[in-house]
Amino acid sequence: MFAILLNFKHIYLYAAPAYFLFLLYHYCIHKQHFSTSKFLKLGSCVIIVFLISFLPFVLYSQILDPKPHISSQVKQILSRMFPFERGLTHAYWAPNFWAIYNFVDKMLVGFAKVILKKEFIGASSFSGGLVGLNQGSHAVLPSVSPGATIILSGVTATISCILVLYKKKRSSDSGRTLIECVVNSSFAFFLFGWHVHEKAVIMMLVPMGLLIVKGSNLCRTQLKWFSFASIVGCYSLFPLLYQPMVIPIRWMLLLVHIFMLLTFWSRFGSGHIFNKFETLYLYGLIIIEIYSVFINNLILPQLPFLPLM
Repeated sequence: MFAILLNFKHIYLYAAPAYFLFLLYHYCIHKQHFSTSKFLKLGSCVIIVFLISFLPFVLYSQILDPKPHISSQVKQILSRMFPFERGLTHAYWAPNFWAIYNFVDKMLVGFAKVILKKEFIGASSFSGGLVGLNQGSHAVLPSVSPGATIILSGVTATISCILVLYKKKRSSDSGRTLIECVVNSSFAFFLFGWHVHEKAVIMMLVPMGLLIVKGSNLCRTQLKWFSFASIVGCYSLFPLLYQPMVIPIRWMLLLVHIFMLLTFWSRFGSGHIFNKFETLYLYGLIIIEIYSVFINNLILPQLPFLPLM
């Protein structure tokens, strides 16, 4: 089923390490014995699904239009699915590791220009809003390649999923273990992936919401984690709703979401849902929003993307 889902939308690759390791551990390994036959069966199912999915392209290239070679067809598909030329970050930066990396690079360029009186010719703009074009290299920090982000994301996702599987071991609630692996894997790719969109945060928030309920009981710890992550995640989508007419709508949607979370907590939890540091962080988002909407365009209109940093 996951292989079918992956062929519908390739963003679900974020969860691929979670499904692979979970099935490897719970299906292919039994009593510390690795079953080669089960592994081959599992691999065959995945390969068959992909063959069926790509069969129309093969038939088109071989029968209907034999001029283009099948390899060119595959390259065309992969180039559209994975447009690495779009650059490390999206026009509106997703709040991940590379946003901080870009910001530090820009600060170092500014420091060199003001303090050291040194100019960096051809320094790239990572906040110019260009989509579909390679935004270039970093000026001071080492440039990041797509391969480096894939390796970093894959290694982080794999380690986090292995830790979950080791902690849970042969838990009777295997479904919950799979969901935790999916959350960790998606979070790893969101943090370190190439050209991550803001909306990719949904990939981890939706399964994280499923962890709130444990059997017939409520998991208060998971509710706290989901509440904080969902508020920050929803706020990170605000730059996508930038038109003045929709700004009140985005405020109202987030306020309704927060109200529902607090109401839910008041019925099933006790005490404060957030600690002092988390509360201070969330209040900081209000300050950023006020500056972004009312102040930035007045004092720094030439830097419309400054609030993203």
